[in-house]
Amino acid sequence: MSLDFISNIIYENEGIRLTEVNYPNMNFLNYIEYDDKEICFSKEKLVLSINYNIDIDDEEGMIESIIDLARILKKDFDKKKKENDILGATIFCEKRDLVKMFYKMIVNNDFDYKELYKFAKSSYRSLECSYGYDLLADGMEICISKDDNIKTDILNSLRDKTNNDGKIIVYRGINENNRGNDGISYTLDLETAKRFSKRWNSNGQVNKYEIDINDVIAYIDTGEKEIISKKAKLI
Repeated sequence: MSLDFISNIIYENEGIRLTEVNYPNMNFLNYIEYDDKEICFSKEKLVLSINYNIDIDDEEGMIESIIDLARILKKDFDKKKKENDILGATIFCEKRDLVKMFYKMIVNNDFDYKELYKFAKSSYRSLECSYGYDLLADGMEICISKDDNIKTDILNSLRDKTNNDGKIIVYRGINENNRGNDGISYTLDLETAKRFSKRWNSNGQVNKYEIDINDVIAYIDTGEKEIISKKAKLI
């Protein structure tokens, strides 16, 4: 079955552009998009993150309502942009749109690089699509290259976890259902890696790696103690 789609701009004014995307052979994929965010499945159902009364049985009225909603979202985004509050500005963004939004904000220079980096780290924890991890890591590297303070913060957060050679020891749970050694996510915690090796009823293994502290893209200091790096060396 073909996944060809038809894309039409249905409204463009006031700095707002609404695009209707239709999949002729798969109606349930149809949606209306604002600012790279899917905000409504056309004619089928709504997938809004906020309460907003839209009658999906009245298509013309639905479009007008979505234009009103887009105005609200734009006003809120512009306010949060002035406050340099990227997490507040993207609070209504669906998980599937996080990567697109991140790169659009980089291109538009909407926020400073430290805020963009913060958003990428937060999005990395939320993603449910595997392709996005690499894209967010690439974006975090862009932010690090633009703001030396980000690298300083990473180094400071890992000082007590680094050996005398400037390396950290990390682990990764490997099984037949993940990317194996071709991944970029690791953990400082051995028990966490063991748990990941057994996900989806797998009987996997735990590999041990060494990473130079300067090659760390991010340290997500939550329960999983996650390290993101493209240059881990299997030991």
